Amino acid sequence: MRKSIAATVIILLITGCATAPTNNSLMTPREREAKLLMEIDRARKTEETSINRLITGRKHGGAAFLARQESEARLRSIELYKSLLKRFPENRNDYMAEASFRLAELLFETERVRIQKFLDEKGEAADPKPDFHRAIEAYQALIDRFPRHPLVEDALYGLAYCYTEQGDADRAAGWYSRLIDLYPDTRYALEISMRLGEYYFDKENLEEAIVHYRIAAKSDNNTFKDKAIYKLGWCYYNLDRYEEAIDTFFSLLDLDAKPEPSAGSLVDESISIIARAYAEKGGTPALAKKLSSRPRDSRAPAILFRLADLYKERSLYPEAIGTFRTYIKRYPGGKDLPAVLAHLIESYHIQGDTAAALNLAESYPEILGPDSPWRSEEHTSELQSHSFISYAVFC
Repeated sequence: MRKSIAATVIILLITGCATAPTNNSLMTPREREAKLLMEIDRARKTEETSINRLITGRKHGGAAFLARQESEARLRSIELYKSLLKRFPENRNDYMAEASFRLAELLFETERVRIQKFLDEKGEAADPKPDFHRAIEAYQALIDRFPRHPLVEDALYGLAYCYTEQGDADRAAGWYSRLIDLYPDTRYALEISMRLGEYYFDKENLEEAIVHYRIAAKSDNNTFKDKAIYKLGWCYYNLDRYEEAIDTFFSLLDLDAKPEPSAGSLVDESISIIARAYAEKGGTPALAKKLSSRPRDSRAPAILFRLADLYKERSLYPEAIGTFRTYIKRYPGGKDLPAVLAHLIESYHIQGDTAAALNLAESYPEILGPDSPWRSEEHTSELQSHSFISYAVFC
């Protein structure tokens, strides 16, 4: 939404140099309007010259020169737009709505620049307090003065975003909701759905969060889709709606079906929550049934291993032993097989079944030997990490 401020500022810099009409009270409304249009047209005609001047100045003065020029131009432009809006309070033409919106944007940008300057001086650990009240007032004025103008859509978003930046989540949510109510097909719809989902999730109003996450989850926009599905799954899990949570997280895994997860993906977290959901309801038999009903899934062994390890962490050793054994049976070539064997032997040992632990340790050559399915997958580092450690427990 935020436009390039440099070009905007340059236009405004020139506009600010335009001569204000004198004896304004003696002019008719039509004459005042014509004078205003002439001022705007003069600014547009000199834009290219100003751009070239600033580019030349930057070559000699560097970034500091350009930043200073932008700041000065921004301040002059703000004063100009304030003056225009004050001088023509009854004017409802499009160019006055645009001036009102431009003023709000410049005030927003001014505060953003102040915050960035504060961070540059104090360091990223600093905690500046955003204050967008001037931009908020300007957006509100546009909405009140031009309620039917197309720019109201952007003004509503800008107003809500200001409150978001200030940390006022309640007011932000209220304005985002109003924007959606007035413009159901707004181009901000997906972003707002995600923001409202997060708002209600933080408020622990999970049913309302689900409504908004579903909208973002159904989109083809990858900016929001993955996270929306992930948070939707969390809503179901926190509501003890485990089957819906499981289906949701599996759908997220299906979006990133490559053998190695993409950087920053939510694959590992999804695997963990699926395991937790089955630990709460259904257990290993339900997970095995689910995996059997799905196409061959490269994540399936990891989910089963995670469930077994979760049982072990909770000291549910019989369930852990059964799940580890299920892994060995279903995935003899699984990447995590040495770790599974190590955990299984340890579980037997804690249970006091030393014989079973020793028998399993002695079967290592058969399970992990040169002719085993696991070796055919060319796993080597996993064997180095786990098999000898497991033998050492009992030697």
